[in-house]
Amino acid sequence: MLYDVPESPYIMLGLLAYLMLLPLAVTSNLSSMRALGAKWQSLHRVVYLIAILGLVHFFWLTKLDISEPLIYTAVLMVLLAFRWSCFKRFWLNR
Repeated sequence: MLYDVPESPYIMLGLLAYLMLLPLAVTSNLSSMRALGAKWQSLHRVVYLIAILGLVHFFWLTKLDISEPLIYTAVLMVLLAFRWSCFKRFWLNR
C-alpha cells in the first residue's frame, strides 16, 4: 500500500480532500464559531474547493464508465449555481 499511494495521483488527491475536511469537522460547533468569529465562514468556504477536488478524484478513479461522475458533476454545478445566485442577490441588495 505504501508503494501504491504515491504512484496514484487520484489517491493523493482524495487524501488531500479528506484532510482538508478535518479542520471543517473540528470547527463545526458553536464554540468554534464563536471563537473564530468572521474567520469561521471564510474557513468553511473551502468546502467548495473540496467538493471540486472530490469530483476530480472521482473522475481519475473511474476508468471506463464516467456516467456516475458526470451525474455528480451536474448536481454540484446546479448547487453551486444556486449558491452563486443567492450570494449575488444578497450582496447586490445591501
